[in-house]
Amino acid sequence: MDLATLGILVFGGLTWVCWQSFGLRATHALAAFLTGFFVADCGAAPTIRTWVEQVFDWVTTWNF
Repeated sequence: MDLATLGILVFGGLTWVCWQSFGLRATHALAAFLTGFFVADCGAAPTIRTWVEQVFDWVTTWNF
């Protein structure tokens, strides 16, 4: 599983949990989706991707 797929699953799951637990409205979820879409298209996307990869690499070193 690549990082993009894992990120979609993790953040999609978090959005669903917020929707169910905290009353997140569909418009809030749409705003979050569109923000992510436009951030992915901006010039900062490679830097953000590197940061996210570093965080996921760090989390995978945890021993549960």
